Amino acid sequence: MNTIRILALSNVTRWSNTINFLLSFNDRYKAWFHFVGEKNTGTNRPFFTLIILCICTGFMFASIALNGWKIEPFSANPMIGPSAETLVAMGAKESYLIVKEGEVWRIFSPMVLHAGFIHFFLNMLALWFVGKAIEECHGFFASMLLFVVPGIGGTILSAIFLPNMISVGASGGIFGLIGACIADIYMNWGLLFNNFVNGKNNHGHVFVLFVLLMDIVVNSLIGLTPFVDNFTRK
Repeated sequence: MNTIRILALSNVTRWSNTINFLLSFNDRYKAWFHFVGEKNTGTNRPFFTLIILCICTGFMFASIALNGWKIEPFSANPMIGPSAETLVAMGAKESYLIVKEGEVWRIFSPMVLHAGFIHFFLNMLALWFVGKAIEECHGFFASMLLFVVPGIGGTILSAIFLPNMISVGASGGIFGLIGACIADIYMNWGLLFNNFVNGKNNHGHVFVLFVLLMDIVVNSLIGLTPFVDNFTRK
């Protein structure tokens, strides 16, 4: 019995020494309980996600106000939102205005505009769950880059390949965050689906992967509707 206790204490000591050794490398390696304790503090709290949520919400109601607090007929806008003229006035992507009139700011503004409440609700739901998860793991600035750069790139592609189409939406940025999330899953696949680490309860990870794939499918279908296009998601 004493031999077992000595072996157990030896293993605990070895594990403790290993953790302390890893922690000595300028916080590059962390014990899991340290990571869990720190991911919701400092810049890892979802400030950027909340900021974008608030901005998009403000612009959604501003577009309805500019439209005279009216919703366009379903035949004109199936997303339950304002008219095309209102969206253009708010800053929708319009290739002619960007190229001929020099309104370069329209490369950025579509990221915070939405075609209607259906488009807005689905995007904000995806932004909250995916953006929050990415920001808690990678921080404010990484999340900002992952959202803004794909969002701008998507608008530019849309302006090039669909120059006659008016489009809006945060989907380009959200797809950037989804791509980062899928990359994280791929890089950590061996841990996420490791029975030794997680036991045999991998249902949560499978569900998350399923939700991400379903979000891609749903957003791609929405991209077939007026004022939204799939080039912004490339």
